[in-house]
Amino acid sequence: MDNQVDIKPKKKRGCLIGFLIVVAIIIGIIILIIRSGDSIFEDLANDRLEHEQQNAVINTISAAVEMTEEQEAAIMETFSAVGIYDIIRIEDITHRADGYTSFRLHNADTQFYGGFLTIWISEDKSLDGIYRVSSPDIFTGGEIVTHLRDVFPALTAERDRIIPRARELIMDVLEFPDTAQFETSWAFSRQGENIVAQSTVNAQNALGMREDIFFQVTLNSWNIPISLIIDGQELLDQDINGN
Repeated sequence: MDNQVDIKPKKKRGCLIGFLIVVAIIIGIIILIIRSGDSIFEDLANDRLEHEQQNAVINTISAAVEMTEEQEAAIMETFSAVGIYDIIRIEDITHRADGYTSFRLHNADTQFYGGFLTIWISEDKSLDGIYRVSSPDIFTGGEIVTHLRDVFPALTAERDRIIPRARELIMDVLEFPDTAQFETSWAFSRQGENIVAQSTVNAQNALGMREDIFFQVTLNSWNIPISLIIDGQELLDQDINGN
């Protein structure tokens, strides 16, 4: 009697590998969708913060000069058109006998370069002028004369360099960096050749609670951090850069 040998069919490994590749691709797509969703939520949160800041500014103006919602909207539209963003505060509101009102406006640009913008509101509650001492007129006679980026030409480039680096440094020291929501308002100042950037981030702490965290980052001209302060504590001595 001949010996019979059972020949088992070979497993189709190629099919298994192909299946795993498809699964890996699907997982990658899901991860990208989740990250995109986080980015969208962060953008929405930043838009909300900017909207709240604008409302606070217009409320301050309205408290000094009674105006309609349409008049308020027209002023804010002009502010945006000339490049006035990141408004920090309004002060020195003055009423003249002829019905005109003026006040000083401080934003990220004036914080960085010094000085302030002078805003004039006419008797009919419309925006009459935007000026800065020793600079070209910005808005006058109902017309935009100079955009703020031309008055402060270097700040845009500096901000594009500073803000991403500052965010990167802050993300490195947060307990849960994926929960970080940065404010749209930043304050800048110079210390010699170094630039100081200040802002606030809302993030989850070690206890699982969200909190607003004030921070200050000082960078030199090479984008190297000179100081990193969070809630008053200097953290630069910690290995935040992997150095």
